Amino acid sequence: VLSACTTASPEGDNLAWATKLNRQGIDAMIVSPFPIPADYAVRLALEFGAAVHGARDAGATPTFLELFRNATRASAAYFRAKYGEGVAYDEFALEFVVAGDPSLRLCAHP
Repeated sequence: VLSACTTASPEGDNLAWATKLNRQGIDAMIVSPFPIPADYAVRLALEFGAAVHGARDAGATPTFLELFRNATRASAAYFRAKYGEGVAYDEFALEFVVAGDPSLRLCAHP
């Protein structure tokens, strides 16, 4: 998991690292063309990892997109519990783009 803001911005050379990762075999990424609050980016990365671990523990093989959706829901729930209902935390997920193949599946855990 790599968390860096504005990685999908068309300005400057921001896409160079994503292109290089793709050439090295990374077939799906979650990127944002916008600055993201650091606390949200950190929480999303943690929740994505938790979604992977939860799926493995359950013997499930969700898609990359399903893992992303689970992570964004869990992130929104975390911030609602921490700060209350005043902000639409679910909308932070709209700041991201799944680049590549969202249908990739998590490998079955032996």
